[in-house]
Amino acid sequence: MTCLHYVDSRTQTLAMVKSLGAQRSWVRRWLGRQLVMLMLMATALGLGFGFMLEYLLRLPLGDVLPSPLPGYGLLPWLLGPIVALLVALPALGIPLIRLIEAPAMSVLQEQTSVKARKNPWSWLLAAVPVLA
Repeated sequence: MTCLHYVDSRTQTLAMVKSLGAQRSWVRRWLGRQLVMLMLMATALGLGFGFMLEYLLRLPLGDVLPSPLPGYGLLPWLLGPIVALLVALPALGIPLIRLIEAPAMSVLQEQTSVKARKNPWSWLLAAVPVLA
């Protein structure tokens, strides 16, 4: 749902940029940079909140938990961003591919649905979580 909202919020801007003559490669780089920045910020916030939540949960449960508590380890720090990336790739990749491939006029006209050609890479994006 969040990924679709991201694509919907970029539709008008992308249509204007395309109508001004932007190349698909530039549009891909532009959206890619936005997504990388978004992913880095979300990863930093998610890992920070996760660390804080684990620390705060240990305070009231200190009497119930074993005395020498194990360390945090690196596994949660690695698995969190990997799982987020595996979920976001198909959820955001397929709508973005359709948006990038759509002509500018079909994106600007809200009455008609966006007719983009079928991209064979969209099936690969959907298969990423399954293959992982």
